[in-house]
Amino acid sequence: MPVDLADYTKLIRDTLKRGRFCCVYVAAVESFCRIGYAEDLNAAVPRLQRSSPSPVTVDSALWVPDKGIAMVVAKAVQCDLAPHQKPGGWFDTTADRATVALGIAAFRIYPGAIMAWHNQLIDQWRARGAS
Repeated sequence: MPVDLADYTKLIRDTLKRGRFCCVYVAAVESFCRIGYAEDLNAAVPRLQRSSPSPVTVDSALWVPDKGIAMVVAKAVQCDLAPHQKPGGWFDTTADRATVALGIAAFRIYPGAIMAWHNQLIDQWRARGAS
């Protein structure tokens, strides 16, 4: 199920920014996907959309402690999916497959890092009663 960017209220975005968190995301358009990282997911999607003739969805986002970790994990997933690479940084594979590769790479490279998938982050935020 795609990530609902509306979940990222200004308060959540500001808190993530203050904590210097960054996410590795899987964005999809039709049968292609792209793996990248962003400190502000809401700002990243319009940049991706400018280069796509079809609507871009974010299928998954894994939040990690900092940009350095996000960069390494994103690059590892891109390398793992290299046989499916197409021009422009897109991959001819499903978003589900890329998401599995993301989870494996993140926990393989940084097994002790605290990470949270989009749904986990939002559920924790809601459980705290914050908006």
